[in-house]
Amino acid sequence: MEQELRFPTGAVLPPAQDMQFSLLAFSPDCGYAFESKGPPDYVSQEGDHLTGPKVEVEYDQARHHLLSFAAVLAAQLWLLTKQMQEASTQSTRSRISFYTIAMLALGDGFTTMSMALVSLFIPSLWVVVMATCFLAFLAVSFFGMRFLMDIWAVHAPERERAERQRRTAASAQVDNAQTSTPAIATQAPIITPAGADALPLPVTARRPADTGAMPIIVPSDQDDLTDETGQAVTEDATPETTARPSSFGALYTRFYLVLLGSLFLSLNATSWPAGIRRAYFTLVAFFYLSFWVPQIVRNANRNCRRALRWDFVVGQSLLRLVPFAYFYGYRSNVVFAEVDMIDLAVLAGWVWLQCVMLVSQELIGARWFVKSKWVPPAYDYHPLLREDEEGGNLPIGFSQAASSPEGPTLSAKPGERSEKGKKMFDCAICMQDLEVSVAGPDGALEGGIAGAGGLLARRGYMVTPCRHIFHSQCLEGWMKYRLQCPICREELPPL
Repeated sequence: MEQELRFPTGAVLPPAQDMQFSLLAFSPDCGYAFESKGPPDYVSQEGDHLTGPKVEVEYDQARHHLLSFAAVLAAQLWLLTKQMQEASTQSTRSRISFYTIAMLALGDGFTTMSMALVSLFIPSLWVVVMATCFLAFLAVSFFGMRFLMDIWAVHAPERERAERQRRTAASAQVDNAQTSTPAIATQAPIITPAGADALPLPVTARRPADTGAMPIIVPSDQDDLTDETGQAVTEDATPETTARPSSFGALYTRFYLVLLGSLFLSLNATSWPAGIRRAYFTLVAFFYLSFWVPQIVRNANRNCRRALRWDFVVGQSLLRLVPFAYFYGYRSNVVFAEVDMIDLAVLAGWVWLQCVMLVSQELIGARWFVKSKWVPPAYDYHPLLREDEEGGNLPIGFSQAASSPEGPTLSAKPGERSEKGKKMFDCAICMQDLEVSVAGPDGALEGGIAGAGGLLARRGYMVTPCRHIFHSQCLEGWMKYRLQCPICREELPPL
């Protein structure tokens, strides 16, 4: 068995038992004797005071654990590729939070650097460690950063719009300050062609405000200017809008600087006292496992019910918890970390609390937990329809289908109810009937649309700003590729 452990040939052997021994150390110079465990708590004849596996057994277990972790990384990569295929259009990419994908990629990058560092000190596990390192490197470099680049490009108009709003607000503040406290005019007298001196501008005259925009010099032939990306430079062009590729390059650099900084700090933390070291790694784990928080915030800001695939959310939540369950809940882990089920329960509960919030945003609404003044205004595609005398609240396009179960009849009137509190419409995408619950003329909720059941019923249809109604699945599938109304081609606000 000893020979097989040191130089394995594939022979079938029973599992090796842990080594058990006791320790008695005596120093004749100091006159002290040390025992691993002794009287009165333990009998001196017991020889199992110190217990542990042989180093060859430890390496073999570590090899199996690394292979299991490599399978976890492969599953994470597979889920990421499926999500990238789902988010293949600008409409779907605009819903995804940039920082959520960045935090997931940061975890893969940290795994890559850690495995590369470990491979230098354990030659017997070099092949398995480098295979795991390659999978993590593949996830962060070829897929994660590519996905981040696509999301960054789609979010560029939002950043430019926010920058213009910020500059406009700053310009308004400057104008208000100049109006309230006008400065003394120091303009020199203007010499007219006749030689007379004109009076300077009055003190209360409005001065041009510096908006901070990049000055544009128009050539004599009045040709349009373009930047290095081939896009036209307008008058309100800013350094951020005219140097978009370089801005992502700076973000790319900051990403790897944060990765290296966290790695060096974590290596330094391994020499800290046990309590402080445990608190540091738990805090880092809590921050890393908060990757769904940016997505929750973006859903609330855009009033978007769902941006990611549910298999991606559930799968990533489970797979990202596997390493922490190994270190916090498995006693024979490779780094000899102590078992702490309380911290593990807190981390797992925090991850699943975020998942519950994502589910509630799809079922109840993306903004149910925030006040309307905390988020920017956004259009609601699932309004409560009310029936009045003019029918001004109801969508356009009543169905000609009858309300009777036998089928359409000639006596059917447009908008006729199939039952109390119901109306029929035509979905122009799937060409099928759409039955919608409506409120009565007095505002009373009929047809069971009050409460949670009515909230779920409203998720079955979507009403556009141009007052056209569709099935939710039909319109969501349409808006993945085009943000235009299928009927009137009116521009639609993003989900």
